[in-house]
Amino acid sequence: KALTYLSLMSVTFLLSLPFIFGLTPHPAPATITVKNFTSEDLMKRINTFLLICASFLMISFSAQAFMIEPYVGYEMGDYESHDASGFAYGARLGFDLIPMFSFGAEYYSTKSTIKYPGASTDVTLTDIGAFAMVEFPVLIRAWFTYIIDSKGSTSGSSDTKGTGTKIGVGYTGLPFVSLNFELINRKFTERGSTSISESGNTYLISLGLPLP
Repeated sequence: KALTYLSLMSVTFLLSLPFIFGLTPHPAPATITVKNFTSEDLMKRINTFLLICASFLMISFSAQAFMIEPYVGYEMGDYESHDASGFAYGARLGFDLIPMFSFGAEYYSTKSTIKYPGASTDVTLTDIGAFAMVEFPVLIRAWFTYIIDSKGSTSGSSDTKGTGTKIGVGYTGLPFVSLNFELINRKFTERGSTSISESGNTYLISLGLPLP
């Protein structure tokens, strides 16, 4: 199966070369000209190529086991030594390529209240990441998520942006649902156009509904 995916990617790449680099064949004499285009045009062509590859992979993966897991939970911890907590929801979407292993994308959002001395602030956090998961034959599973983009939005303030990680374990012995526990670490490096260095360390307790 891996060889099939590699073959599809190779054929798609070769067929897309004329499109990406603007190669135009002429009937006679046999010559090839290269169109002049900007770096922005090149990036658009490369993005189109990646989209084509992703489409081929999605078609190929359709024969594999497809998984989706919406979940809801409660996040607790601290941001810059200040208590933070709030309800959260999200979903994991991916494929089981081989027994016990799956990977895919994850979306996560929480509205947390950060408590300061004599005051509090509501922050909406949105994380987008990629996960890899292993399911053990003893009703336990574990996963790692790399948060590619983490954004914090606060009323009256510029958004903060950063990255992070999540390490989770789940118990699947309950009917239909999975009881999950995750450690979340975020590092924020931007607030608007200003560079910052802030971090948050929290944990999440959630109930997931693995499908199918």
